[in-house]
Amino acid sequence: IDNIARRIVRLKQAETRPALLATERPPTLESLSPAAQEFFAVLAQLAQNKTLLAPEGLEIAGGHLPAMLALTDDDMRGIQGQRFFPFVVLISRLAAIAKHQDYVLQHFDEIAHWRIKLTWTVTLFAANRKPPAVLEYIKSAAQIPAREAMLRKLFGDKYDSIMNSILNPTTR
Repeated sequence: IDNIARRIVRLKQAETRPALLATERPPTLESLSPAAQEFFAVLAQLAQNKTLLAPEGLEIAGGHLPAMLALTDDDMRGIQGQRFFPFVVLISRLAAIAKHQDYVLQHFDEIAHWRIKLTWTVTLFAANRKPPAVLEYIKSAAQIPAREAMLRKLFGDKYDSIMNSILNPTTR
């Protein structure tokens, strides 16, 4: 989250001092979708206040779930690998709250970015919220190497047994 906050500050500074960033022209905040502008601004503020993972921060971040779920590939460009880890932490904390689980399940098909959708999928599965859409997304994700690798990381050493239980539901 701190990386996201720093990125937003750098983007704002780049509008007046472009030399702060690499030689390629950086995207401006205005080039991001309205959802990304909203969500990243909230994350930056909560990170700056050091309240993001506190109950009051999670309540505020949870109020912006529609914006998180609407983040696109373009919005998330540059937030990969280790830089995505704060999203994993935030989603896992939000997923511990039933009303957020309910909201995500109601809007599951609307989640735009595959990493966000996959992280929500795994956290919902871990919370024993396993409707057909979640199970189908896990199955389809396991067929794509990058997504299968992320599933392995998120499920850890339980990956094989979880996949077996999903692919062969009648066996125990």
